[in-house]
Amino acid sequence: MARARLPGIPRAGGWIIRHLAAGVLGFVLGAATLCTLAFFQKSAVGADPYLARGYIVPFSFGGCSGFLVGLFFSLSRMRLLNLLEVERQETRRARDQASDQEILANIVKRVIGAGDLRAVLQGALETLLQRHGRALHPKGSIYLVDRRTGLLTMTAEVDMPPALLKSCASLRPGECLCGRAALGETVIHVAHVDHRHDISYAGMEPHGHYCAPIRAGDVVLGVLNLYVADGHDTSGEEDLFISSVADLLSTAILRKRNEEELRLNQTIIDHTTDFLSVVDRDYAYRFVSPAYLDAFGKGKDEIVGRTGREVLGQAYFETVSRPNLERGLAGETVVDQSWIDTPVRGRRFMKTRYEPVIGSDGSVSDVVVVAHDLTEQKLADDELRRHREHLEALVAERTRELEDQARRLEISLKREQDHSTMQQQFISLVSHEFRTPLSIIDGAAQRLLRRKEVLSPDEVETRVGKVRHAVRRMVGLIDATLYAAREDEHKIAIEAAPCALGPLLADICDRQLEAAPHHDIHVDIQALPPSIVADANLLDLTFTNILSNAVKYSPQASRIDVKGWTDGDFAVVAVTDRGIGIPASDMARLFQRFYRAATAKGIPGTGLGLSVCKNFVDMHGGEITAASTEGQGTTITVRLPVAGAFPPPREAPRR
Repeated sequence: MARARLPGIPRAGGWIIRHLAAGVLGFVLGAATLCTLAFFQKSAVGADPYLARGYIVPFSFGGCSGFLVGLFFSLSRMRLLNLLEVERQETRRARDQASDQEILANIVKRVIGAGDLRAVLQGALETLLQRHGRALHPKGSIYLVDRRTGLLTMTAEVDMPPALLKSCASLRPGECLCGRAALGETVIHVAHVDHRHDISYAGMEPHGHYCAPIRAGDVVLGVLNLYVADGHDTSGEEDLFISSVADLLSTAILRKRNEEELRLNQTIIDHTTDFLSVVDRDYAYRFVSPAYLDAFGKGKDEIVGRTGREVLGQAYFETVSRPNLERGLAGETVVDQSWIDTPVRGRRFMKTRYEPVIGSDGSVSDVVVVAHDLTEQKLADDELRRHREHLEALVAERTRELEDQARRLEISLKREQDHSTMQQQFISLVSHEFRTPLSIIDGAAQRLLRRKEVLSPDEVETRVGKVRHAVRRMVGLIDATLYAAREDEHKIAIEAAPCALGPLLADICDRQLEAAPHHDIHVDIQALPPSIVADANLLDLTFTNILSNAVKYSPQASRIDVKGWTDGDFAVVAVTDRGIGIPASDMARLFQRFYRAATAKGIPGTGLGLSVCKNFVDMHGGEITAASTEGQGTTITVRLPVAGAFPPPREAPRR
C-alpha cells in the first residue's frame, strides 16, 4: 500500500522530516512530563510553582530525553516496517515460485503422460491457465508449425473467442503477434493491443499478451499465446516462467513426434519383408527384424548376441558378409548382391545394404544391414534375358532377310523410278524437242509444195538441207534416248575390235562441218596411236555427241579444236570450244542423265548426250572429264586404254 506524504515535500527527504517530527513530539512530551512532576513536587514542599527557574532543568532534560526516545522509536518503527515488507515480498515470491513449480510439475506430468500430441498440448494449456498465480487471463492458445506448409496452425485453445477461432486458425510467420514471435527467439510481451496486433474483431476488450516461441535449437516448433490484463507490466520472473513453459512444450512436441516416428518405424519393421539387422564391432547381432527370424526359423534369443558366422555359416560369412561388414565398420556405405541359403525360404537372391552407425565423436559403433529379397525379380530378369537373347537372334535373322529384301526392293524401286522418270522426261522431250524439227520439216515441205513450180535448184537444195538437218536432229534425239534405255536394260554389248581412232575422228569432224559449215573446226590427231581395241560404233556415237555439243553451245564462226595424243597406255582426245561455258556450281552434275547447265537455257537439248557418252567410255574402261570457264568455253577430255580394259558385263535387271 502506498504511504502518504506531505504536499510540497520532496520524496527523497520525506523520511528525515518524519523522524524529526517524531523527535520533536518526544521532546514536547518528555519536557511536559518532567515539568508536571516538578510542579507536583514543588507544590508538596510549598515552593512557588510558577517560578520559571525551578522548571528549566526538568524541561531541558525531559525534552532532550523525549526527543531521543521519539527519534529511536521512529527509526525502530521504520526498520520494523521494512522487515515486515521484505518478509511479505519474500513470502509472496516463494508462494509464486511454489505455484510456478507446481504448474511446471503438472505440465511435466502431462508431457510424459499418455495421449497424442494434440491432447498433451491441450492438457498442458488447461493446467497452466487453471492454476496460475499471476495476472494471466484464463484463456490462450498453442500454435504448431505445419511442417509441410510452414504455417502456424492453432492446435490447442482455452476459451478463445469464436471470432478468433476462425480468423486465427492459421497464421503466416510474421503475421500478428504470434507470427512475429515465431520469427524471434525471446518472449514478446505487450501491455496493450497495438499496431502489431493485426487481427481484431467487434467487441474485443482491451488486453495484453505474452507470445512465446516454442523452439528446439534453431527450429521453430510453434508459439504459446497467453492473455494478460490490459496495462499489466512484465517482470523478469514472469518472462523466465513463460520461457520455461515454452521449453516444456518444446520437449512435449519433440517427445510425441519421436514417439510417433518410433511407432511408425516399428510398424514398418514389423511388417516389412526385408531382412533388417544391427551388427556390432564383434560381428554379433544386436537386433533382427521379424522377417529375418521367419526366414531362418529361429527365435530372437537364438540370433541376438550370436555372431554372423554362427547364424549364416562359415562360408557365406567369410566370403560375403564379413568383407562388407568390415567396410561398413570403417565408415563406408556398401551395397552388395548375392545368393544366400535360408532354412525356411530356401535359396534367395538378396540386395544388401551395409550402413554404418556413426556416433557424435565420429566413431562407428554398429552396422545396420538391410537385405531386400530380389529373388523373383532375379529369376524373372534371367528368364527375360534368355527370351530377349532368343528374340534378338530371331530379330537379327529376320532383319537380315528383310534387309536383303529391302535392298532388292530398293534396287527395283530405283530402277522403276528411273524408268518412270525417263518415260516422263521422254514424253516431255517428245512434246518439246521433237516439235521444233517437225515444225521445220513441215514448214519446208509446205514451201516446197507451194512454190515447186518456181523454185530454183539452189532453193530446193537449201530447203531440203533444212529438212535433212531437222531429220538428223530428230534421229540423234531418238538414238540418244534409245541408247539410254538400252543401257538401263544392260542390253548394250561391246563388240571390241581393232579400231583406227584417227580416221574415225576425221570422218566425224567432216560430217560435223557439213552440218555446221559456219564453224571453224581444227583437227590435230596425228599423235594418236594407229589403232586401239574398242567398239567403233560406240566411239562414233560418243565423239559425234561431244563434237555436236561443242558446235551447239558455241557461236557461229568460232573455233573448235579436236586434239588427240598418246599418254602411255592411253589414247587421249580433247574437244575444246570457245562457247558459253559451264558454271562451276554445275560441273559436279554435268554427266548426270537429263541434267543441263544453267547456261544451256533456251538451247535445244535433252541432257542425255554426255550421260550416254560417259556410259560408253566407262564400258571401254576409260575416263571422261570436263573443264570449263563460264563465258569462255569448255574442254571435254576422253582417255581410252589402247589395249582395251573392259569391265565385266553387268547383270541384266530382274523383271
